[in-house]
Amino acid sequence: MCYNVSMKKYLVLVLVVLIILGYVLSKKETVLAPVVENSKPISLCFYAQKLGVNGLSDVAWLKMNLLGDKVTGEFRNIPGEKDKKVGTFEGTVSKVDPYMMGRTADVWWNSMAEGMQVKEQLKITFGEGNAQAGYGEMVDRGDGVYVYKNPDQLTYGISMTDVACDDVRLAE
Repeated sequence: MCYNVSMKKYLVLVLVVLIILGYVLSKKETVLAPVVENSKPISLCFYAQKLGVNGLSDVAWLKMNLLGDKVTGEFRNIPGEKDKKVGTFEGTVSKVDPYMMGRTADVWWNSMAEGMQVKEQLKITFGEGNAQAGYGEMVDRGDGVYVYKNPDQLTYGISMTDVACDDVRLAE
């Protein structure tokens, strides 16, 4: 009878340990399971100034706020001898392209030029400390929004280098 009581105490002890271990492991999984996504956007800013032959400067600056695969921002293209084109944008960003070691933002730019506001497609490549906006022939897609006629045949404008975002506003 003494043997039977000891065996019961041992089994109860093993059962209690297993229950506690199971509880601890289930709580540990619960704590580790949720993945918290960064909800604060990453701001990137780029600026370029190129002196023309006539003494006037072409200026371009770009501010992008990245949150996951979404992007918002502002792009200003201010040529020395032409009308400026400025506006805000929003769109998506690709993953890093291992060939170019950069990313491409495909955005809808609400641009203002010559007193007219137009919504148009804009591709921006960025990485390795610089950014460039893509230019190409644009066509109205039928609803007043302009898209690239040949998105695979873009030329990229002035190369803007990364700067502190506080410095971009000073450069206007």
